[in-house]
Amino acid sequence: MSLVCGLLAIACAAACAWGIVLLQARTYLLQYLFFTRYALAAALALVLLPAHRLLGLTGFIGNLFKPGTAELAVLTTIAIVVAWTISFTFGLLYLGIPGRCKLGFIRFPGAEARDPELTNPIPEWLASAAPVVGALPALPVILVAAFGSPEEWDGPVTGVLLGLIGAALFYLFFIRLKWGERILGVIVHFFAELALVKPVVTHVKSMPRVQRLVEGYTIKERRHLRHLNHLSGWAYLVLIVVLYGMVGWIAAPPAISTMVPPLAFVLLLIALLGLLLNGLAFLLDVTRIPVLPVLIAISWGLAMVCDSDHTYPIGPAGSEAPAPFGPAEAIGSWMETHSPKDCPVPVFIAASGGGIRAATWTATVLSGLRGDGEIGDRFSRSIVLLSTVSGGSVGAMYYLDAYEGGEPTTDWRARDAIGRAQSSSLSAVTWGLTYPDFWRMTVPPLIPARIDRGWALENRWRDRMVHPDATLSGWRRDIQAGRRPVVIFNATVVETGDRLTISPIDAPLPDKTGQKATHDRVNDSTTFRRMDFQSLYGHRDLDVVTAARLSATFPWVSPVTRPDSDTLSPGVLYHVGDGGYFDNEGMVSALEFMKEVLKPLGRDKVLLVRILDAPPPTTPEARDHRGWIYSLAGPLLAMLNVRTASQRVRADDEVETFKAYWGSRCVDVVVVRFILGTEASMSWHLTRKEQADIAWEWAESVKDSIDLDADDEILRLNGESLRNLRKALR
Repeated sequence: MSLVCGLLAIACAAACAWGIVLLQARTYLLQYLFFTRYALAAALALVLLPAHRLLGLTGFIGNLFKPGTAELAVLTTIAIVVAWTISFTFGLLYLGIPGRCKLGFIRFPGAEARDPELTNPIPEWLASAAPVVGALPALPVILVAAFGSPEEWDGPVTGVLLGLIGAALFYLFFIRLKWGERILGVIVHFFAELALVKPVVTHVKSMPRVQRLVEGYTIKERRHLRHLNHLSGWAYLVLIVVLYGMVGWIAAPPAISTMVPPLAFVLLLIALLGLLLNGLAFLLDVTRIPVLPVLIAISWGLAMVCDSDHTYPIGPAGSEAPAPFGPAEAIGSWMETHSPKDCPVPVFIAASGGGIRAATWTATVLSGLRGDGEIGDRFSRSIVLLSTVSGGSVGAMYYLDAYEGGEPTTDWRARDAIGRAQSSSLSAVTWGLTYPDFWRMTVPPLIPARIDRGWALENRWRDRMVHPDATLSGWRRDIQAGRRPVVIFNATVVETGDRLTISPIDAPLPDKTGQKATHDRVNDSTTFRRMDFQSLYGHRDLDVVTAARLSATFPWVSPVTRPDSDTLSPGVLYHVGDGGYFDNEGMVSALEFMKEVLKPLGRDKVLLVRILDAPPPTTPEARDHRGWIYSLAGPLLAMLNVRTASQRVRADDEVETFKAYWGSRCVDVVVVRFILGTEASMSWHLTRKEQADIAWEWAESVKDSIDLDADDEILRLNGESLRNLRKALR
């Protein structure tokens, strides 16, 4: 089969090459492909947007294409308008190149080569069918979004029909009646006729260099192509800029509109870039100035001159350092308010990362155990530690945010954390990517350092919190009073690859603490086990939602970021990445904490709960005939795959070693695992079906805790874990 596919690929490539050779003999195909490169790239980007399944990115961006009815209507209209914009730009370039570059498309000898109607023909039937033909690039996006919609069949049909009506109204008023062109023409004529402006315009027009520069901007009018002119092009640009700005303003945090589908931001950016790059290319190609390399060089230069780093805010240093409060002090405070009679078995929890899937599963497990009829109250009171990573940090944040007076006051409040954890934040991410982060890359000085997609994501999460202004220092006081379990948000230091622990309590570094340890490490090449936020930054405060976001710096979804501080030494302003790079389960920090507290705790039994967002990866069959492409990609694939495999094996081995060590010291470490067995997206959006599947997974696990003969291996393991947990806490 592989041999047949390879031969077919060779045959197709040969046929395409031969076709290009034949066409190039009769036309200037390659030259026109170059002149229209940005229009073609925009069309290709629009057509290939739904190719995420072919690229294996379903878990990352697949839910971009699962809109509701209202979102689909907006998406359909915007997609068609963007497709028309790209098609119009292509047509305008096709007609303008002969006058601008003195090169017709079809090769003609002699005087005929100077007649654009001969060299660059457009049949009348094609002009008449332009609304349909021009909308074709939007078809893949609309179809994939319609078929991917979680609504019943009438929902997508209604959404597409409403979107088509919106596109038809746009065509009627903007293209057919030329409202945009007429309004812009009146404005241009008004300013051009002003007494102070008219002489200047006349003088500039008469300058030879200006005449050469604007040569080709006047296109010979054709009866069936009257809408293809540069004034209409400016009208399109103004329209897209207005749409882009208006949608960005409506959807700006914190009140991100749910009516605007996340994909709409991307589509509008494609249209805007297509118009700007094509306009610059049409202007500068004749001067041999390369547009994109120059823009990239300017952007790079501005980034080097201006500080365009992504930053996050931290509080100022206190007048005096607080008293040390590490694991030993935290367990002491907990023991004062939790007697062995009420909480005989302390609970330690590690929650893995995995985007919104992990956030929802973590909140579901914690809330489900809190609401368990047999051990709910005892479980919630017995929690000593939550060590969390990435999406697990977000789910744990919402669960702990519901604490009042030592525990979630009611069962419904704990369950409400599930709704907060599974609510979509994808619009915040795409808004941040296509607005502040895009313009930060283009013109860094204009965008504040803190305004980015991470900031937008934080605002979205904060808006759902019971206590949106919660800080690490506030949670530290609660832990000191024994009213809240310790939480460790695990992240990764980008510059060193070290684990960064972000927690309300202190986690002293071996032998040395704080910035001195970091400086000594840089100067003497010494090593230590981790970096800790509290000691590294002198007990400066941090919002809880910011701490969770730093732990959940999902690759490219959130930017790596550093503290925004003028008082700290620049040498310790490290960039922070997702905690899953170092340890995607938070097990290293959990076991490290337990090692510090089990001896002073003095209990003969403790419970370690592992919340995993996915089962162990399956082993695929080896395949041959991968060729040189696989040889090139192999090292990258191995690096990506080994992270998951090695972390899971390491965590399992560390837990078994830890159990054996403390078992020999008469401490029984009971380990239970709750594994999510259903497929769900990791991007910050879950469909209603995915939400229901995760809820069903937990409900079936509860059911299987009674009947351990379940057919599904994951459900059976979860049921057995729940049964063991109940037994340990009774």
